[in-house]
Amino acid sequence: MSTQDREHLQDLRQRHQRRLRELERQAATFGASTPPEVRVEIEDIQSEIARIDAALARLRAADEASQPTLPRPARHNLPAQMTTLIGREHEAALVWALLRRPDVRLVTLTGPGGAGKTRLGLQIATALFDDFPDGVFFVALAPIAEPSLVVPTIAQALGLRAAERHQPVDDLKAFLRERQILLLIDNFEHVLGAGPQIGELLASAPGLKVLVTSRILLSIYGEREYAVPSLSLPPPAVGTSERSNVQTFNAEITQYEAVRLFIERATAVKPNFTITNENAPAVAQICARLDGLPLAIELAAARIKFLPPQTLLEKLERRLNVVIGGARGLPADAARRDRLELRPAGCG
Repeated sequence: MSTQDREHLQDLRQRHQRRLRELERQAATFGASTPPEVRVEIEDIQSEIARIDAALARLRAADEASQPTLPRPARHNLPAQMTTLIGREHEAALVWALLRRPDVRLVTLTGPGGAGKTRLGLQIATALFDDFPDGVFFVALAPIAEPSLVVPTIAQALGLRAAERHQPVDDLKAFLRERQILLLIDNFEHVLGAGPQIGELLASAPGLKVLVTSRILLSIYGEREYAVPSLSLPPPAVGTSERSNVQTFNAEITQYEAVRLFIERATAVKPNFTITNENAPAVAQICARLDGLPLAIELAAARIKFLPPQTLLEKLERRLNVVIGGARGLPADAARRDRLELRPAGCG
């Protein structure tokens, strides 16, 4: 039944109600001597109103059945993180505070492949879980190639069952309209044509906020950019001088995020790995040559199981490609593969 038919029923019910009130006033005036025709008309109108109410109830039930639903009690689908996040406390705090502002609805984390955008986004989304009573949801776009698939992918992440007669974006708008939800949409750079649809969702759902990771901005109204920096690196001179106090030296070099990440991941594959006066310069230079990019550093550190830092650095300095075998299950990115070629900085 169309909206026009529904409105006709509601209008007809109001007219019947007005006539019924008029007849009931007459009946109250006549009392026991109320004319039979008045009583018959009252009964007829009451029956008609009951029929209309039943029709409207069926329409409401059909509408509710066609609305997309979110399975309960699920309030998030954030993937569990298998490793600790090294550094990024400052970046996470800044974006967390930005997303909590009422006037900020869309924040895009930008940076090159391997910059750690996904991992940072997950950290921020987890910290904001209590701010969104209807949930925080991760939407992975890496598996899709067409902008037209972005909205269905978001709907799938939310667990929606869309009515076939509706457009997917309409179902999504209807679902989000009265809810407070944070979407973490990962790897948007290859489906930028869907950017306007994200704008539509934000315009129709005042309780929705979106955190995007992308190499390129979506360029839609209200978007705020946060450029994810490389991990902090030690200056070139660190570790080049002789030191007698190794403990003090280790504390100095490990204040840098890139080095801390390298050590953490290296000890995961080689538990007896330690930073010494001898290997510290090589570790620092490896991190610098990899531009402080977390993914590249993680993959290089995994190679420590087979190559000492000095040997790994020598291969980089000779501008030889070092093929690092990546662990399966790493977050997907356009630049992430199971194998990564590491070159000196500035070589592509």
